[in-house]
Amino acid sequence: MDEEEIEVVINIQPKMDRLEELGITKEEFEEALDRATDERYEATKKTTDPNAIPFLEEMKLHIKGRTFVLEDIADIQISGDVDLLNE
Repeated sequence: MDEEEIEVVINIQPKMDRLEELGITKEEFEEALDRATDERYEATKKTTDPNAIPFLEEMKLHIKGRTFVLEDIADIQISGDVDLLNE
């Protein structure tokens, strides 16, 4: 079977008003997001079970000793060939 190239665009924008309420800077958010995406990527390399990796929206960010779910502190838009990912 030929592998089809899939293009997916993920746009993550911090909810700045929420971050301000929590006393988190944009830089702290971005650093935590970078760490979490790196950890998620490494986890995908260690398993063939897609259910073992949480959905992007549910990814955990660790900031200032606290844990946040990404969708609670950021707006996430996924576009492109999203339907092809499930095939």
